[in-house]
Amino acid sequence: MQEITVDSVRSEMQIPKEMQDAYSRIVKAGLKLMFDPSTRAQTIEFMDGEGNFPQKLGEGIAAVMSLLYRESNQTMPPQLIIPAGIELLVHAAEVAEKGGEAIDAQVVAEAMGVYVESVMKQFGIDPAQMQGMVSGMDSGLPAPTEGGQE
Repeated sequence: MQEITVDSVRSEMQIPKEMQDAYSRIVKAGLKLMFDPSTRAQTIEFMDGEGNFPQKLGEGIAAVMSLLYRESNQTMPPQLIIPAGIELLVHAAEVAEKGGEAIDAQVVAEAMGVYVESVMKQFGIDPAQMQGMVSGMDSGLPAPTEGGQE
């Protein structure tokens, strides 16, 4: 399985040119929310809580994206929610790995599946809509499917 890094994920994203600035702003806002000194304690507390690491990572990033969407007064382009969240998830995984967490591509892939499922539930997205949102985005891993089957 290929290694999943922020650079590899971003290089595979095919964000339309007119949405690249918005995408970058979303990622920067998410990083600030997750790693700002004023919120760092909450992030660590959440990650130390119950559940396995992929579940906590996926659900945590879904919560971050939900908060960013609300703070944007729902003006964030919906088609950027999945790809920006995936990049934030990989950032968080890299930080956790540097902090001693055992992270491999399988852990990241599981967290991505949890993230996509959580976002679909939070935003009321059906699987067909989700396919449209992630089309053109390829992490090199099979796309998560509802129920884990094609």
